[in-house]
Amino acid sequence: MSGGIDTGEPMLQHVESLRNQFNAMEQTIQLLKLQVASLEGRMSSMPGYLELRNRFISTFKSCIEEAKFQDRQHLVNTNSGAGGGDALADATLYEKGMRTDVSIYRRLYGMDPMRVLRINHKETITLLNTHATIVSSNHEINDTFHTSFKAFIKSFKHSDFNENYFTTRTDVTAAYELFLKEAKKILGMQSDCITMCTLY
Repeated sequence: MSGGIDTGEPMLQHVESLRNQFNAMEQTIQLLKLQVASLEGRMSSMPGYLELRNRFISTFKSCIEEAKFQDRQHLVNTNSGAGGGDALADATLYEKGMRTDVSIYRRLYGMDPMRVLRINHKETITLLNTHATIVSSNHEINDTFHTSFKAFIKSFKHSDFNENYFTTRTDVTAAYELFLKEAKKILGMQSDCITMCTLY
């Protein structure tokens, strides 16, 4: 006997479609937040921002090795969180001699800080920031994510750091797109993408 509202398979498919759309929008929002953070020039406009960046690196470092006294001081002296990755501001710490642990920077951003300071391509900086944010978070990270990031860095270096890979499609373009795909998968798992600390 029928006569009620059909709540069968078509309705379930519609609900699943809406859920997928919502998840896709949430992933896009997370990536947009990272892009805004990389473009808003916080370093020059916010007092004490470099100290916050010191905190970010020290916190990440404390997750992967026993923090040295200097790093513990950064953690104690800075009360507010530093958020996610900021490749340019963090590179400035090394340029100014405020940090010397270049290997930790490489684990976050895949390249030396002095080289990153020469990058003018905002999408590349955003990609580096996205990687740093994810590896310093509590996200569950798979090997494909790490492999896709390493592939991008390798392709970018082999291109002699050519930043025109959006103008002309290259191996760097393909590596960029693959990393972005993997990052979206991970950012879609949780809305809070800036909780320390996942081992790299």
